[in-house]
Amino acid sequence: MLFYINMKTFFPIFATIFIFYLVYFFAVYPLTRVPYVKTKKKILALIFTELKITPSDVIYDLGCGTGTFLLAAEKFQPKKSVGFELSPLHFLLAKINVWLKKSRAEIIYQNFFQADFSQADIIYIFLTIPTKKLGEKITKEAKPGCRIISLGGAVPYLKLDKTIDCQKTNLYFYTIRH
Repeated sequence: MLFYINMKTFFPIFATIFIFYLVYFFAVYPLTRVPYVKTKKKILALIFTELKITPSDVIYDLGCGTGTFLLAAEKFQPKKSVGFELSPLHFLLAKINVWLKKSRAEIIYQNFFQADFSQADIIYIFLTIPTKKLGEKITKEAKPGCRIISLGGAVPYLKLDKTIDCQKTNLYFYTIRH
């Protein structure tokens, strides 16, 4: 039996979802001030090659979106994975993804500026423009040896270890040294 789409039914459903997304985007974007952009699989592979995640690592993803990074990192069996997300829709999608994949990752609906970074061994950031405030918070709270990876923008106030050119963007690697 062929799959049949009734256009008279499909179009109103599609239009409703599209309008909902547009309204949501314009209502939530001012709250979070960041667009949702998924980390590409090729970049994830490169990050994991550089990171060498161990079973004793605690991973934080600041602005975890739908949980892509945390779910991909699970194959390395970290001790703990925690994602912080401020967008209600992406928080819900991340929770659903974690549940569907039977993941141990914890997704928290919270502004990561209110989070405590002291337990993190690895902090992943995918922000187009990381702020000095974030760099200061990481420097103040993260423990010595904590590895920070920023995709998209350099984090002010942190001492850069390495940069990898990923054609249209860059990966920035840092290690906290007190």
